[in-house]
Amino acid sequence: KYYSYPKASASYRIPHLLPFLDEIKGRVAYGQSGTEPTYGVKFSGLVQQVLGASSGTFTPAALGDPGVQPEKNTEIEGGIDATMFESRAQISATVYQKRISNVLLQESVNPSFGATTQWLNGGQFTNRGLELSLAATPIEMRNGFTWISTTTFYRNYSVVDNLAVGAFDLPESGGGPFGIFLIQP
Repeated sequence: KYYSYPKASASYRIPHLLPFLDEIKGRVAYGQSGTEPTYGVKFSGLVQQVLGASSGTFTPAALGDPGVQPEKNTEIEGGIDATMFESRAQISATVYQKRISNVLLQESVNPSFGATTQWLNGGQFTNRGLELSLAATPIEMRNGFTWISTTTFYRNYSVVDNLAVGAFDLPESGGGPFGIFLIQP
C-alpha cells in the first residue's frame, strides 16, 4: 500500500538590518514521515525450535495484525537565526511540535489464541519543545588560532494524548533507584 508524507519549508533572510547585525533569518517547516511495521507486526509466522533431536513449530508470543498502518510523525517548527559582529556571534532559536499517531502497541489477548499479545495501532504522543543555541568566536588570530565557544539549551515536553491499551511500564527503562517510565495518558 502507498502512503504519502508531504514536506515543506521556507525561510526569509534580511541582511544588515542593524549596524551590528550581519543577517537575520526566519524559518518555518512542516513535514510528515512514517515508520512501516515490520513483518512480525503485520503477520504471525510460525517459529521453529529444536529440542534435543526433535524439531517443531509454534506460534509467536505476539500475534501480528495485517490491518496495522505505519506510525505517522507530523512535525511543525519555526525559528530565527541571527549572525552578528562580522560572523563572530550566532544565535539560533527554534520552537517545535511533533505528533506521533497510529503508535504501534501490543495489547493482551486471551491465551486461548496461542499467544499473549497482539499488535495494534492505538496511541498518540505529542512532543513540544524549544531549542536555543549561542556560538561566539572571541579570539580569531592571523596565525590560524581560533577560539569558538558554543552553548545550547533545549527543553522537551512529552505528553501521551491517548492509548488504546491500559497504562504500562516501559521494560527498557530498567528501574533502579529512580523508578521506571510509566506510559499513561
